[in-house]
Amino acid sequence: MSDLSRRTLIGTAGALGAGATLGSRLPAMADEPHDAQDTAVTAFDTAPARAALRRLLPTHADQFRLVAVEKRGDEERFEVGGSAGRLTVSGTSPAVLLTGVHWYLKYTCHAQITWAAIS
Repeated sequence: MSDLSRRTLIGTAGALGAGATLGSRLPAMADEPHDAQDTAVTAFDTAPARAALRRLLPTHADQFRLVAVEKRGDEERFEVGGSAGRLTVSGTSPAVLLTGVHWYLKYTCHAQITWAAIS
């Protein structure tokens, strides 16, 4: 993944905000969020990304478990896994975690979310 530009970050945040309107159905039940981290091992705090998810996807935020992973050199990366109603997004920064959530919504849920509309 290349360096995130301001445009990409803002676009992702906007897409997540638009995704909040998709909450017309009841979300799958998920267990408690487990974002506890060993700060000696992780490179950053996931709290800012968690706060953004709660703000932008209030009815679905607790379905995502956010996990910080360390960078390898300058490489930014994310990984999405889990099961229905309990998804794990691992990433190298809060912005990359949100990019992973956006990727999941776009390519797995087929939620086409743009500034103009949701389809």
